[in-house]
Amino acid sequence: ATGVGKTEAVLAPCLERMICSGRTTALLYVVPTRALAMDLERRLAPVLNERLGLRLGVRTGDVKRAGGRTPDMLVTTPESLDVALGSGNAEVRHFAQRVGTVVIDEVHPLVHQYRGWQLAYLLRRLERRAAGPLQQVALSATIADAEEVIRFFAFRADAARILEPVQREIAPHLVQVRDEGELAALLDDLYEAWGYRKVLLFANSRSRCD
Repeated sequence: ATGVGKTEAVLAPCLERMICSGRTTALLYVVPTRALAMDLERRLAPVLNERLGLRLGVRTGDVKRAGGRTPDMLVTTPESLDVALGSGNAEVRHFAQRVGTVVIDEVHPLVHQYRGWQLAYLLRRLERRAAGPLQQVALSATIADAEEVIRFFAFRADAARILEPVQREIAPHLVQVRDEGELAALLDDLYEAWGYRKVLLFANSRSRCD
């Protein structure tokens, strides 16, 4: 379900394996939007960089933070991955060869969409460059049919399916925000007056989300 820690649950064993390998392998984390890439960097950088001593890189259309010359984990979008795999940069090529695990977060907007086809082809190209077979993981809170994801990305036939149905009681509070200038004040109230510690905001377009 949304907000229960899927990212952390997947990354914990992946990072442990990376550390135990002596950082010979790397992790590629693909997200559908720049906004999610920025949020992941905010959440993960303190843990990876400061506590684990790993290098976190981010590549989106207008952001390139390499995380050192050879990042251990790279967060990127399908379009930026396409550019990276077509690059002649030696460091990018070296990273591609080190990738052992690929995580596709929020996979639902990619299935049967042109960006999803693009990513599926890119993963095949990445497999040819990698030193060994790739472990591939897809995450979503809103996929009704896991088999469809497995078929679309041509995952192995024996791929594991981890499904965790969650029933939550929803107590709605309706608040009218007349303009975006009131949004900051509303968030302050949610945090300070009502004690909320996690808030999800939904926008009507990708540009508004960014």
